[in-house]
Amino acid sequence: SLRFDISNCPGRFAISKFKLRYNNRDIDVKQYRKDVVNLKKEVLSVLNFTNDSISGKIQILGKKMIFFPIPFSKGWTAQIDNKRADIVDINSGFIGLIVPEGNHSIKLSYSPPMLMLGICLSFIFAMIIIFYAIYCKRKQNM
Repeated sequence: SLRFDISNCPGRFAISKFKLRYNNRDIDVKQYRKDVVNLKKEVLSVLNFTNDSISGKIQILGKKMIFFPIPFSKGWTAQIDNKRADIVDINSGFIGLIVPEGNHSIKLSYSPPMLMLGICLSFIFAMIIIFYAIYCKRKQNM
């Protein structure tokens, strides 16, 4: 839908010879509506959705790129039918996934890229502090 707000402009207005264009090409509105109906046939049925994962099932009639309105980040991983799949950065920063024809289960998971390194470093430094505190305590008692 398209909305014009001209409430502050008195007078009569008319729209004539309206054409929808994209990249200097006319868009056939009837064909556009057919395309939307066809695209709605191949949607992900979401089975599980959390802050760091999404999973579902989809039936694809031919190899396609599936668009997810999730910001692209290196922490995301994807699986199609429990096999690792490559995530594509599409539409200037969103997640895309190339899915072959057929029925598939899809899972996207997110883990901050440096999480394990941060946990390991925190553990190491905590141990250093504990050993240093024990060393200082023993040194005082001598």
